[in-house]
Amino acid sequence: MAKQDGGWSDQDLLQSIHGYVGSGYNQDAPEFARFCHAAAKIIRKRRQLSPDTLRTAPTVFLMAPVPSLVEVAEHHPMFDRARAELAGKVWFGAKGLSSAAALSLPKGTDVDLFNCIVTDWSLGNAPAIYFDSDDGFAIRIYPKGMGCPDECELVSLDGATLTLDNIHFVLDAMHRELLETPSASDLQRDLWAAQGKWWPINESEKGIQKILHVALKSHLLFSSLKIDQEHSSLMGRCDFILKEQDSIDPTIWTHHAILELKVVKKFTHTGSEVSDSANKTAVSDGLDQARDYRKALSCRLAALCCYDMRKKPDPNGVIEHEKSRAEDEGIGLWAWPIYNKVKAVRARNRLALKRRQNRA
Repeated sequence: MAKQDGGWSDQDLLQSIHGYVGSGYNQDAPEFARFCHAAAKIIRKRRQLSPDTLRTAPTVFLMAPVPSLVEVAEHHPMFDRARAELAGKVWFGAKGLSSAAALSLPKGTDVDLFNCIVTDWSLGNAPAIYFDSDDGFAIRIYPKGMGCPDECELVSLDGATLTLDNIHFVLDAMHRELLETPSASDLQRDLWAAQGKWWPINESEKGIQKILHVALKSHLLFSSLKIDQEHSSLMGRCDFILKEQDSIDPTIWTHHAILELKVVKKFTHTGSEVSDSANKTAVSDGLDQARDYRKALSCRLAALCCYDMRKKPDPNGVIEHEKSRAEDEGIGLWAWPIYNKVKAVRARNRLALKRRQNRA
């Protein structure tokens, strides 16, 4: 699937990545992903047009037709324009929410609401979204319906709440699922020019960037954030930028975070050795880039993400010399190992266990 320069197609990547991380919150229901994206966009627009009304009562969106009830539903043929007041209603619509119909929110507690939708309306299996200002500016997503209340994900709709901890959490999960070992994903195998010799492909950073770009796009599908790669500025091209489009004026974008990637390696793709000093210089240069791109693109956040593809990876050690500067400058500095075989991870785990036992 991969070329030696890491040139995968987006379609191949998307298909493979969805096998590991899913398509949004329900890989078997891409229509629900579109439904969530449309609902989030409408909520964000209502927040800008009429923020006070959103605080008056919760709102529920069901990807289902209106149940057969005596009550007459309120129909909005151009619901996606976000002209209708959302609060205090249950909205019924299809994947794009171009049109929708509404019934009044059942009175009572949360238990009464769930009982009404699940039992009275027999819609417990309908994919659902719940929005309440008590959760902050976030939505609760129920991909299996409100009949499965434990199958719920809380997703922020406000890019302003994004933190370095949030970003690190996501990248840490993607490392485990896609990059740590060849058994983590088929995609990882294609990062090696000679896997048994620990030779990464040429431009291995581009290969990792391609995998993360499609994975992050899938993860951020329901949020207000968009991820671009190779974003240009006066200082050059940053690897990733997380940005947010204004709900009212689509020409206005807010830049929240930039991410730079660096690969630490023992060998080039042709087998030439790379010195420890060269790797440390690469980390220092990457930190400079993260700082400069953050300033040039007016971002709140910046991080340098290092991937250690050496035979004996030491991700903490390779960034140790810049940890203090990164902390002083408020830049995230993270590193993860990438192994060529699963048995290398087992060996690492045995060594770590032995060290813990010796300390005890």
